[in-house]
Amino acid sequence: MRMVLLRHINQSKLLLPSKSNNMHAFCYLPDWARAAVLLTETRNTLAQFEDIPFGGYTFTLKELQIELEHALGCATRLRHRQM
Repeated sequence: MRMVLLRHINQSKLLLPSKSNNMHAFCYLPDWARAAVLLTETRNTLAQFEDIPFGGYTFTLKELQIELEHALGCATRLRHRQM
């Protein structure tokens, strides 16, 4: 998130990889890495295709903008750039 979305936050800009009303899932990288290790350690007990839910955070980029503006106390500008 910091490397893409918040790259220009010091200039009050958010760089959006998609439309601001699309839902996005986010997680803390060390948590995701631990989950990946656990999955590889148990892969022999899993079916070929499994639905493995991962508890993270899901929100729109517009919701992120609102929360950031509240925390920063100033408006931010949205820039959409296709990835």
